[in-house]
Amino acid sequence: AEKVGLEIVRFFVDWHSLEYTVVATGEGTLYDYDKRFLEASRTFDTHIDVSDIDNLLSQSYECGEHEEGSVSDPHDAAGYTEEARLRREQILAKLAQG
Repeated sequence: AEKVGLEIVRFFVDWHSLEYTVVATGEGTLYDYDKRFLEASRTFDTHIDVSDIDNLLSQSYECGEHEEGSVSDPHDAAGYTEEARLRREQILAKLAQG
């Protein structure tokens, strides 16, 4: 998150699936940070899922390429909005647990 210009608020690790969740804040929307996430996925040669829970946007990146999401497939906006809404609920529940 810091590599793309966001400030990390919380960091969670699911040790069973080895999934990392970073909750971060910044100015702008996913559209503003898209190129930075794309470059980070290329630099680290990894998969990154991003949810902008304030604006209900989501996008997946794979090793420097767009996968599915609000940025790369705006015609399926409803599906990505729902995905971001569910992700927001999960993150808020994690934050509430402390």
